[in-house]
Amino acid sequence: MISILFVLLLLYASVPPITLFFCLKWIYKDNWHYGWHLFYFFKWLFTISFLPLLMIENIELGLVPQHWYSVAALVVKFIFAVLGLRPAVKQRVLYFYLMGVYASFMEEILYRSILFGIVQAIWHNQWITIGVTSFLFGTWHLKNYYWSGKKGIIIQFFYTFLAYGPIFAWLRIFSGDIYLAVLFHYITDATVALAPNWTRGWLVFGGRGGKYMDNHIKG
Repeated sequence: MISILFVLLLLYASVPPITLFFCLKWIYKDNWHYGWHLFYFFKWLFTISFLPLLMIENIELGLVPQHWYSVAALVVKFIFAVLGLRPAVKQRVLYFYLMGVYASFMEEILYRSILFGIVQAIWHNQWITIGVTSFLFGTWHLKNYYWSGKKGIIIQFFYTFLAYGPIFAWLRIFSGDIYLAVLFHYITDATVALAPNWTRGWLVFGGRGGKYMDNHIKG
Protein backbone atom coordinates (compact mmCIF):
# COMPACT_ATOMS: atom_id res chain seq x y z
CA MET A 1 0.00 0.00 0.00
CA ILE A 2 2.80 2.44 0.85
CA SER A 3 4.38 1.94 -2.56
CA ILE A 4 1.04 2.70 -4.23
CA LEU A 5 0.69 5.86 -2.14
CA PHE A 6 4.17 7.03 -3.14
CA VAL A 7 3.36 6.45 -6.82
CA LEU A 8 0.15 8.47 -6.40
CA LEU A 9 2.09 11.22 -4.63
CA LEU A 10 4.58 11.41 -7.48
CA LEU A 11 1.87 11.45 -10.14
CA TYR A 12 -0.29 14.09 -8.50
CA ALA A 13 2.72 16.25 -7.63
CA SER A 14 4.13 16.26 -11.17
CA VAL A 15 1.54 15.59 -13.87
CA PRO A 16 -0.87 18.52 -13.20
CA PRO A 17 1.73 21.35 -13.06
CA ILE A 18 3.76 19.98 -15.99
CA THR A 19 0.64 19.59 -18.13
CA LEU A 20 -0.59 23.11 -17.41
CA PHE A 21 2.93 24.49 -17.90
CA PHE A 22 2.79 23.39 -21.53
CA CYS A 23 -0.76 24.70 -21.91
CA LEU A 24 0.37 28.14 -20.73
CA LYS A 25 3.37 27.95 -23.04
CA TRP A 26 1.08 27.34 -26.01
CA ILE A 27 -1.13 30.24 -24.92
CA TYR A 28 1.40 32.92 -24.00
CA LYS A 29 4.49 32.02 -26.03
CA ASP A 30 3.02 30.36 -29.09
CA ASN A 31 -0.11 32.57 -29.12
CA TRP A 32 -2.34 29.54 -29.62
CA HIS A 33 -5.63 30.67 -28.11
CA TYR A 34 -7.15 27.22 -28.36
CA GLY A 35 -4.68 26.32 -25.64
CA TRP A 36 -7.30 27.68 -23.23
CA HIS A 37 -9.58 24.81 -24.16
CA LEU A 38 -6.90 22.27 -23.27
CA PHE A 39 -6.02 24.26 -20.15
CA TYR A 40 -9.53 23.95 -18.74
CA PHE A 41 -10.06 20.43 -20.04
CA PHE A 42 -7.05 19.25 -18.05
CA LYS A 43 -8.11 21.29 -15.01
CA TRP A 44 -11.47 19.56 -15.15
CA LEU A 45 -9.78 16.15 -15.34
CA PHE A 46 -7.56 16.96 -12.37
CA THR A 47 -10.58 18.15 -10.39
CA ILE A 48 -12.52 14.90 -10.80
CA SER A 49 -9.44 12.69 -10.46
CA PHE A 50 -10.25 12.21 -6.77
CA LEU A 51 -13.00 9.74 -7.73
CA PRO A 52 -10.78 6.62 -7.98
CA LEU A 53 -9.21 7.53 -4.62
CA LEU A 54 -12.56 7.05 -2.92
CA MET A 55 -11.88 3.32 -3.15
CA ILE A 56 -8.73 3.64 -1.01
CA GLU A 57 -9.83 3.61 2.63
CA ASN A 58 -6.59 5.04 4.05
CA ILE A 59 -6.93 8.36 2.19
CA GLU A 60 -9.11 10.97 3.91
CA LEU A 61 -10.03 13.52 1.25
CA GLY A 62 -11.96 15.96 3.43
CA LEU A 63 -14.67 16.47 0.81
CA VAL A 64 -17.59 15.94 3.19
CA PRO A 65 -18.32 19.09 5.27
CA GLN A 66 -17.63 18.35 8.92
CA HIS A 67 -19.17 21.43 10.59
CA TRP A 68 -21.90 23.98 10.10
CA TYR A 69 -19.31 26.63 9.37
CA SER A 70 -17.90 24.50 6.56
CA VAL A 71 -21.32 24.51 4.91
CA ALA A 72 -21.58 28.25 5.64
CA ALA A 73 -18.18 28.83 4.02
CA LEU A 74 -19.36 27.04 0.88
CA VAL A 75 -22.57 29.09 0.77
CA VAL A 76 -20.70 32.37 1.39
CA LYS A 77 -18.20 31.51 -1.35
CA PHE A 78 -21.07 30.94 -3.79
CA ILE A 79 -22.77 34.22 -2.82
CA PHE A 80 -19.52 36.19 -3.09
CA ALA A 81 -18.74 34.55 -6.44
CA VAL A 82 -22.10 35.69 -7.82
CA LEU A 83 -21.76 39.20 -6.36
CA GLY A 84 -18.32 39.52 -7.95
CA LEU A 85 -19.65 38.96 -11.46
CA ARG A 86 -20.94 42.51 -11.94
CA PRO A 87 -17.71 44.33 -10.97
CA ALA A 88 -15.75 41.78 -13.00
CA VAL A 89 -17.84 42.58 -16.09
CA LYS A 90 -17.54 46.31 -15.40
CA GLN A 91 -13.75 46.09 -15.15
CA ARG A 92 -13.61 43.73 -18.15
CA VAL A 93 -11.85 41.02 -16.17
CA LEU A 94 -14.68 38.48 -16.11
CA TYR A 95 -12.58 35.70 -17.61
CA PHE A 96 -9.75 36.27 -15.16
CA TYR A 97 -12.24 36.45 -12.29
CA LEU A 98 -13.91 33.17 -13.27
CA MET A 99 -10.48 31.57 -13.45
CA GLY A 100 -10.06 32.42 -9.77
CA VAL A 101 -13.54 31.19 -8.86
CA TYR A 102 -12.78 27.81 -10.39
CA ALA A 103 -9.17 27.66 -9.19
CA SER A 104 -10.27 27.97 -5.57
CA PHE A 105 -12.08 24.66 -5.94
CA MET A 106 -9.68 22.88 -8.25
CA GLU A 107 -6.48 23.72 -6.37
CA GLU A 108 -7.97 22.96 -2.97
CA ILE A 109 -9.23 19.59 -4.20
CA LEU A 110 -5.79 18.83 -5.63
CA TYR A 111 -3.64 20.08 -2.74
CA ARG A 112 -5.73 20.12 0.44
CA SER A 113 -7.82 17.07 -0.47
CA ILE A 114 -5.93 14.65 -2.73
CA LEU A 115 -2.28 15.39 -1.92
CA PHE A 116 -3.05 16.21 1.70
CA GLY A 117 -4.81 12.87 2.09
CA ILE A 118 -2.03 10.92 0.37
CA VAL A 119 0.77 12.52 2.38
CA GLN A 120 -1.12 12.07 5.64
CA ALA A 121 -1.74 8.40 4.79
CA ILE A 122 1.99 7.87 4.20
CA TRP A 123 3.51 9.65 7.22
CA HIS A 124 0.60 10.10 9.66
CA ASN A 125 2.17 13.38 10.77
CA GLN A 126 0.42 16.73 10.40
CA TRP A 127 3.64 18.77 10.35
CA ILE A 128 5.09 16.67 7.54
CA THR A 129 1.78 16.92 5.71
CA ILE A 130 1.74 20.71 6.05
CA GLY A 131 5.36 20.97 4.91
CA VAL A 132 5.09 18.62 1.93
CA THR A 133 1.77 19.94 0.61
CA SER A 134 2.88 23.56 1.08
CA PHE A 135 6.10 22.90 -0.83
CA LEU A 136 4.19 21.17 -3.62
CA PHE A 137 1.70 24.05 -3.68
CA GLY A 138 4.66 26.33 -4.26
CA THR A 139 6.00 24.15 -7.10
CA TRP A 140 2.51 24.17 -8.63
CA HIS A 141 2.94 27.87 -9.36
CA LEU A 142 6.15 27.27 -11.32
CA LYS A 143 3.81 26.36 -14.19
CA ASN A 144 3.21 30.13 -14.56
CA TYR A 145 6.61 30.82 -16.11
CA TYR A 146 5.15 32.00 -19.44
CA TRP A 147 2.50 33.97 -17.57
CA SER A 148 4.62 35.90 -15.09
CA GLY A 149 8.25 35.42 -16.10
CA LYS A 150 11.25 34.06 -14.22
CA LYS A 151 11.27 36.64 -11.43
CA GLY A 152 7.53 36.38 -10.96
CA ILE A 153 7.45 32.60 -10.52
CA ILE A 154 10.31 32.67 -8.03
CA ILE A 155 8.36 35.10 -5.85
CA GLN A 156 5.14 33.15 -6.38
CA PHE A 157 6.87 29.95 -5.34
CA PHE A 158 8.09 31.37 -2.06
CA TYR A 159 4.92 33.17 -0.95
CA THR A 160 2.67 30.24 -1.88
CA PHE A 161 5.06 27.76 -0.25
CA LEU A 162 5.73 29.74 2.93
CA ALA A 163 2.47 31.64 3.43
CA TYR A 164 -0.62 30.45 1.56
CA GLY A 165 0.26 26.75 1.60
CA PRO A 166 0.59 26.55 5.42
CA ILE A 167 -2.49 28.75 5.98
CA PHE A 168 -4.72 26.65 3.72
CA ALA A 169 -3.31 23.42 5.18
CA TRP A 170 -4.00 24.65 8.71
CA LEU A 171 -7.58 25.47 7.73
CA ARG A 172 -7.88 21.93 6.35
CA ILE A 173 -6.67 20.48 9.67
CA PHE A 174 -8.78 22.83 11.79
CA SER A 175 -12.04 22.13 9.96
CA GLY A 176 -11.43 18.55 8.87
CA ASP A 177 -12.51 19.44 5.33
CA ILE A 178 -11.48 21.76 2.52
CA TYR A 179 -14.24 24.37 2.55
CA LEU A 180 -12.73 27.06 4.77
CA ALA A 181 -9.62 26.83 2.59
CA VAL A 182 -11.80 27.08 -0.53
CA LEU A 183 -13.42 30.27 0.77
CA PHE A 184 -10.15 31.97 1.69
CA HIS A 185 -8.53 30.81 -1.54
CA TYR A 186 -11.41 32.39 -3.45
CA ILE A 187 -11.06 35.66 -1.49
CA THR A 188 -7.36 35.78 -2.37
CA ASP A 189 -7.94 35.18 -6.08
CA ALA A 190 -10.94 37.51 -6.27
CA THR A 191 -8.94 40.29 -4.62
CA VAL A 192 -6.32 39.97 -7.34
CA ALA A 193 -8.86 39.81 -10.16
CA LEU A 194 -10.97 42.76 -9.01
CA ALA A 195 -8.12 45.00 -7.91
CA PRO A 196 -7.58 48.25 -9.81
CA ASN A 197 -5.68 47.50 -12.99
CA TRP A 198 -2.58 49.46 -11.97
CA THR A 199 -2.16 47.31 -8.84
CA ARG A 200 -2.98 43.94 -10.40
CA GLY A 201 0.51 43.31 -11.75
CA TRP A 202 1.99 44.07 -8.34
CA LEU A 203 -0.48 41.78 -6.55
CA VAL A 204 0.40 38.80 -8.70
CA PHE A 205 4.11 39.70 -8.76
CA GLY A 206 4.76 39.98 -12.45
CA GLY A 207 1.30 39.22 -13.83
CA ARG A 208 0.24 40.67 -17.16
CA GLY A 209 -1.84 43.56 -15.83
CA GLY A 210 -3.94 45.03 -18.60
CA LYS A 211 -3.58 41.90 -20.71
CA TYR A 212 -6.12 40.27 -18.43
CA MET A 213 -8.79 42.45 -19.95
CA ASP A 214 -11.50 40.34 -21.56
CA ASN A 215 -10.92 41.77 -25.02
CA HIS A 216 -7.31 40.49 -24.90
CA ILE A 217 -8.25 37.05 -23.56
CA LYS A 218 -10.72 36.56 -26.42
CA GLY A 219 -7.94 37.24 -28.87
